[in-house]
Amino acid sequence: MYERAQETGTHFGEFRLWIERLPLNERVPFPYGLRDLRYNPEKSVIGIVSGVGTAASIMALGMDRRFDLTRAYWLVAGTAGVNPIEASIGSAAWVEWVVDADLAYEIDAREIPAAWSTGYLPLGKTRPYEEPVEADGTRWVYRLEPGLVAWAYQLTADLETSTTRQSCGKLGRATSASRRLRRRPSCCAATRSAARLSGTVLC
Repeated sequence: MYERAQETGTHFGEFRLWIERLPLNERVPFPYGLRDLRYNPEKSVIGIVSGVGTAASIMALGMDRRFDLTRAYWLVAGTAGVNPIEASIGSAAWVEWVVDADLAYEIDAREIPAAWSTGYLPLGKTRPYEEPVEADGTRWVYRLEPGLVAWAYQLTADLETSTTRQSCGKLGRATSASRRLRRRPSCCAATRSAARLSGTVLC
């Protein structure tokens, strides 16, 4: 989603290593997107930096007559937060389930009933944690193809990350989390939201 204007070099961007190591050497003009596309013709892999306006960029790519994406697989690479007790900074994970946390109502906490613990309400509900839960949850819960996720995980299960106890300690996280570093990729579920959560109570 994000990358500096300079796509190669020594900075820690989200797209740089894909360009340099896959590699994605060819640049393809993409006037309706955030920036030009990157392409590997031998592997038939297209790389795109969507920016914050992800929907517009992907729509533009999908409508571009130069590409046939009817049988394409999508790999979304990005950064996320994690409970430091479960994993460390720099851990890698394959996501099988995605929950869209933005699809909700929010009432100002100063105006909610005294008995409520939060002002967040699911769509279609009139109070927090109201039952029953929707049977399928398809409005905000998405599952990637389980077989594809399992295949990707098996390909990378034995790869070790470069995260070390020293790097974790330098970032001020030399706690119990630094003793439980995940050195290999894992599988997980993820919550997708434009909001950034912080604090021991909220998280």
